Amino acid sequence: MGFYVTRDTGRSMMTYQYHGEDRSLLYKYIFNPLVAELVTVVPEWIAPNVITVAGLLMLIIASTITYLHSPHLTSNLPDSVNKLCALSLFIYQTLDNLDGKQARKTGNSSPLGLLMDHGVDALAVTISTLMLGAVFQFGATWALHALWILAMIPFAFATWEEYYTNSLILGIVNGPSDGLTVAMVFCLLPVFFGPEFWSAPISIESYGSPMLAYISALPRNRLILAMLVIAVIPTISMNINNVVKCRTSQKKSLSVPFATLGPFLILVVASVVWLVYSPSQIFVSNPRWCLYTLGFVFGNIACKLMFAHVGNHKYRVRRYSLIPLVIAAVNSVSGALINEIALTAMTLCTAIVCWLHFAVVASWEVSRLLGIRVFLVKPSD
Repeated sequence: MGFYVTRDTGRSMMTYQYHGEDRSLLYKYIFNPLVAELVTVVPEWIAPNVITVAGLLMLIIASTITYLHSPHLTSNLPDSVNKLCALSLFIYQTLDNLDGKQARKTGNSSPLGLLMDHGVDALAVTISTLMLGAVFQFGATWALHALWILAMIPFAFATWEEYYTNSLILGIVNGPSDGLTVAMVFCLLPVFFGPEFWSAPISIESYGSPMLAYISALPRNRLILAMLVIAVIPTISMNINNVVKCRTSQKKSLSVPFATLGPFLILVVASVVWLVYSPSQIFVSNPRWCLYTLGFVFGNIACKLMFAHVGNHKYRVRRYSLIPLVIAAVNSVSGALINEIALTAMTLCTAIVCWLHFAVVASWEVSRLLGIRVFLVKPSD
């Protein structure tokens, strides 16, 4: 039928039903009631996908403004920019919750909406990382790269779990509800405690301990990474446990699900090798180029896993969009046989083209299959 939508995939999409739940207390008592009220005033002619993309645009605007004020991600941001970053996260989170309710209200719920929502969320990982990297004054350091990895991993594992269990159950503490709320608060702390709040040392009593003295000298922004590690480990452990229980109950192999994580593992390992062993320290000179490259590659492989889920077909572990990134990693460890700036530009362009091809072609094929329009509400019967 098409490049991405086959006859079997199309049949599965026609009958697809979403199964998901957000068990966060913040979502239950604050965010869900909020969007339940908001959806009543949103005009029915506004398509759910327009709401989805509007949330991403808000993050892009805030991230762009942080770039103008802090191109090297180390400058003190004005209070107004910190407030804007917090506001952009709130609007993004609210619209991310609102689009589904608008879809049900207008009768526009579809696999395409789920794919659009997932694709936007995947890109938001990288855009928000760069925005928060400026707020936290990480600079072009390993800490910024680590922030991206720690934000990407839970997203990848949640998508992986949904693929194998056919449901997305967000725990009582989760990233989309609680994690974003914490990030909003963190954006506002420099407003109340000074622009250098996150870059200032932790400053705890060392009591003569070399270890405590070392920790005391670290900037406060390193605490964010520690908190993320503490949050991510139980989250992905739950994802793994749910997949293992599901596969065991079905008496199916466990090797297949773990092999499906291969592209994400390659992405992380290749990115670390590329950026750590770069002879010219390409990440230091071009952090945004590098992170956008990783972001578009991640968006491609994550969305194709979700596409396999809604289309009920086997996910191909071989992902050709990873090849330029692997080449860049090999180039780094081999002493940069290819000019690193040129190779990084080529890798970024390839990642964007691969992502655009899937986003545009798959959206067109799915919309044609389902008889709907991407950014317009379908006509009433």
